[in-house]
Amino acid sequence: MGFVVEREQRTMLLHRMNFVGRPSPGNTVSWDYEGRFWLVDRPDDGSSAHRRSVRCPVCEKTLNFTVHSVEATSGRRARRWVWAACGLAVAVLTPFALLVTGFGTVRFTVVLVVAILAFLFAYLSAYVAARETGFVGHGVSWPIIPKHVAALPQRDPHTGRIEYSREPIPFKRERSADTS
Repeated sequence: MGFVVEREQRTMLLHRMNFVGRPSPGNTVSWDYEGRFWLVDRPDDGSSAHRRSVRCPVCEKTLNFTVHSVEATSGRRARRWVWAACGLAVAVLTPFALLVTGFGTVRFTVVLVVAILAFLFAYLSAYVAARETGFVGHGVSWPIIPKHVAALPQRDPHTGRIEYSREPIPFKRERSADTS
């Protein structure tokens, strides 16, 4: 499902309730979030990003987010996908450098390290690009489980309908557990 990015954005401001992930079925870990709907007026296309403040309904902390326009959000998403593709290209093409330079322990190690770092960069860029919402601040766009989340509604790829959570409290976000 892709995020719905609109000029007048309906989002949910969510607060993570548990510090440690709780084991869930299917080898996942769950974090519980509570929050409320938040209506944000994005800036006009072509204008600079705006700072928006909102108070968390759970912890009463004032949170400042930088909100980008619809056009800037799609541009940020596209740039991150390009970076992901470039990182993947480097990760795939780097081993061919051994054919040119010859095989040796040091060369092999350097190529291996560069390929792994490029693949990691590509993965993280794609991860952030897939979750780009146009909201920046408090770890929202980082590949972590943040304390506060500005969650956007999603469009169902089969029906094309926009899905809002009918029951905003509680909201559950799950992430696969690493068993290695």
